[in-house]
Amino acid sequence: MYFDVHPPTGKLLLTLFGYFVGYDGKFQFSPPGVDFGTTKYSGIRKICAYLGAASICFIYLYVYQITNCEDTALISALFLCFDHANLIISRYILLDSLLLFFTSFSLYFFSISFTNTPAKNINLSLTGISLGILLGIKFSGIFTFIYLGLNTLYSFCTYFADTSINLTKILYQIIKRFAFLILVPGLVYATAFYIHINILS
Repeated sequence: MYFDVHPPTGKLLLTLFGYFVGYDGKFQFSPPGVDFGTTKYSGIRKICAYLGAASICFIYLYVYQITNCEDTALISALFLCFDHANLIISRYILLDSLLLFFTSFSLYFFSISFTNTPAKNINLSLTGISLGILLGIKFSGIFTFIYLGLNTLYSFCTYFADTSINLTKILYQIIKRFAFLILVPGLVYATAFYIHINILS
């Protein structure tokens, strides 16, 4: 019987990283402390480290987007950069570096989806895809999902309070955000399980 406490997306991504760096899947990484021998594992660790570093960049961009203050964004990024927990988890083959990366990725692209640019639908779709991956890495990703959901509800309240915006436009925004922030993440989440179950069978 196969049992795992976490959804499969994170392990699928690590498997994909391993495939690209030449890991053959034979080494079981257990028990702790066992010699790696000739196993090509360092490439996976490097990718996790790159994702941990990239999350710092996205946090800077996100905080700058919502505060419009470079100093605040820099301080926020430095807090994450020198956080010991972040430094440690980004050095190893763990799900947490992926979780942090897709959390910061989701936050940033969600924040710029409110800007009046032609790419705002693309930004929303990237947010939805990232949320689906995030939920599929660890269930704790639901807190980011809830946070963005509350922000979306707040934006709807401002739409309803603005009498200059007609009802058709409000309905369009509701349908669009439902599609990108509910349906797209659900599809990504379900696809990961489909791939996972097919691999196991």
